[in-house]
Amino acid sequence: QSHVKVLMKQDDFYDSLQKYFSEKQIMIKELIQIKKGEYDLVIEMHTPVGKAIYFCKAKDKKKCNDGDLSSAYIQAQNKRLPCIFMTSGEVIKKAKEKLNSDFKGMLILENV
Repeated sequence: QSHVKVLMKQDDFYDSLQKYFSEKQIMIKELIQIKKGEYDLVIEMHTPVGKAIYFCKAKDKKKCNDGDLSSAYIQAQNKRLPCIFMTSGEVIKKAKEKLNSDFKGMLILENV
């Protein structure tokens, strides 16, 4: 059971997120729609070592850059949670190159 805080109108991207999370048995603890096609979530999943809680930024966008990753990473740090960045499109190469330096531990899921 999930605790959805704020939900404006649902869209296709939201539906694909819901489908992805239910297939992976990931529970949505919080969901806030920032604008159409952009969501901030707190999710919980089971790992081999127990439950893990993540901040997740989900964007319905063809190309995401390091600015998109940076703002998600900062939000996750403010919540003291690891970060997952999900997009319906892809993250540009230049932004991915910063994963090991600027955005340590961030997970990226593309083409969701």
